[in-house]
Amino acid sequence: MLPKYTEFEERLYQEGWQYIITDGVKSFTVEELASRLGVSKKTVYQKVSSKEELISNCITSAMSELFTNMQRIMREEENPALQLIKVGEFVATFLSRINIQRIMELKMRYPGIWQKVEHFRFERREQFRSILVAAQDQGLIKDDLNIEQFSFLFVQMINSVFQPEVFMQQNMGIPDMVRLFFRAITEGIFTKEGLKHV
Repeated sequence: MLPKYTEFEERLYQEGWQYIITDGVKSFTVEELASRLGVSKKTVYQKVSSKEELISNCITSAMSELFTNMQRIMREEENPALQLIKVGEFVATFLSRINIQRIMELKMRYPGIWQKVEHFRFERREQFRSILVAAQDQGLIKDDLNIEQFSFLFVQMINSVFQPEVFMQQNMGIPDMVRLFFRAITEGIFTKEGLKHV
């Protein structure tokens, strides 16, 4: 379960996230973040006990935003094939703001925080599974696909592929790789009826 934040904490962590993805954790300071918010360093330390906890909370806040929007897409879009496509597009757009070198810094300097990112992605398995079950029930996904096994494999593939070093090895931006990944998956599992939505 993702945490609930006060209005100030939301501002703090959202601004911190923007700071991390533009300037990186190497140059991240509590003083600079406090200055950007127009508050004292002491005010920030009333919410967190260390720079690492602050960075961790900023990442958690960003993951919470991602999760909330995935849930919104699933509520607003009835067609499960389109849910999958729209979730993929939202993730691509969300990640397009991120400088990949900054994410590599995060992974290298704060491996414990990076593990939280990977754990968050594993926890999305149930969301993807529910989309896939609904799509299969409606004849949009091949009926011989084992949804339990595939949803596990799907999340494993996401965690293996969406690593900063993989992006850095390719001459492809994060959004393009996310879109290619979702296209390869959907074209492989959708029926002719499901492909009409791709």
